[in-house]
Amino acid sequence: MFRTLSLAALLGFASLAPALYTDHGHHGVGHVHEVYTFPVNTSVENLAVRRTGQVLASIDPFCADPKPALVHEFEGYNSLLGIVEVEHDQFYVAAGNFSVFTLESVTGWWAIFHVDLSSFRTHENGSVKSAATVEKVADIREGELLNGLGIFSVEEGLIYAADSGSGIIYLVDVYTGDYWPAIQDPLTIKGAPLPSYPAANGVHYHAATQSVYFTNVAQEVFGRVPVSVNGSQAGAAEIIVQGSLYDDFWVDDAGNAIVAVYGNNNIIRVDVASGKSTVIAGNANSTELESVTAVAWGRTVRDRGSLYASRNGGVGSPKVVGGGIMRIDL
Repeated sequence: MFRTLSLAALLGFASLAPALYTDHGHHGVGHVHEVYTFPVNTSVENLAVRRTGQVLASIDPFCADPKPALVHEFEGYNSLLGIVEVEHDQFYVAAGNFSVFTLESVTGWWAIFHVDLSSFRTHENGSVKSAATVEKVADIREGELLNGLGIFSVEEGLIYAADSGSGIIYLVDVYTGDYWPAIQDPLTIKGAPLPSYPAANGVHYHAATQSVYFTNVAQEVFGRVPVSVNGSQAGAAEIIVQGSLYDDFWVDDAGNAIVAVYGNNNIIRVDVASGKSTVIAGNANSTELESVTAVAWGRTVRDRGSLYASRNGGVGSPKVVGGGIMRIDL
């Protein structure tokens, strides 16, 4: 759900031994591999996979001894949440100040940054050989808790930014820094059954249905909302599935969503037409996907059939492990 780091970094990881898990009698089909684990009380929120196969940074995910590399420290910010790639090796991240322990966020301290990884290189020990170029795109002064990011238009440089505080989903022009509220619906704002929890969280545009898919942790909803050609809301949102703490996700062209379910420590596949869901990996009693937060597909020949998942690690709960990255071979 959230990542809070004393040093904000973009990370890369490697694979270890496999395990197979089940959930409430349903057998998951994914073999879960530990890629990299950070110390206890480190929370990993989101991830993105580069075309090279590196998990948003500098470490080959197939190496035997992964060493995370610090890409950039965002001075004045202690939290990085959403991450999205608009053009090749051109990533955008949401940065702000948020406590995963208290769920408190500082309004007015949220921004979108551009991270250019085209020149980023590291040595084998994880030290930086050639730095990334980082610049601020926009201060979202109204932002209460910027979370998930999703692409609307690569050509126009437009991305969605979900505000988990207000429930507003903004459109941000990453080339000009302009932004405006595009979506606000009764299903994207805070509400029952967990009104103190974050609202709109993950967000992804699906061109085939001209809809924006989203999760709302507070309302325990995974839903969608129609949008017009300019990306603004064009009708009422609808629920696809509800009843769990759905976090970030991926929607494919076949109409399937792969969703990280934070509260159940599992990953599910949802048929967005029928709302039917199937557990892919994890279960409520395992720690391998403890408080899983986001998923992303592998992008090389070696891992194209695999998912990478980030986990919070259960920060603040009785059952806590280090935040980290896992790989699920399907």
